[in-house]
Amino acid sequence: MEYIFKFKLTDVYPRTVDSLGTKEVAVSSTVKTEEDKLLFQGNIRVRFNEFGIFPDAKDIARAVEGTTMRKQLTFELKRYVKPHRKFLV
Repeated sequence: MEYIFKFKLTDVYPRTVDSLGTKEVAVSSTVKTEEDKLLFQGNIRVRFNEFGIFPDAKDIARAVEGTTMRKQLTFELKRYVKPHRKFLV
């Protein structure tokens, strides 16, 4: 089954938990099927630093069910955030 993902950055939060320059963004996410059935709509938090991009596992678990769908959503979020991260201050 094919899914349609739509994302939009909504907020950027600097995190002071570590010294790695970690930032957190809220990504407004919509997941639909090809038949336009809405599966999820809401915000998912994504952390990133110089070492990688890390979507919040709890947010993804609440958003969709099934490991295949969770992996695909994680991959699509990483792919969306990657080109934006150098512009997020």
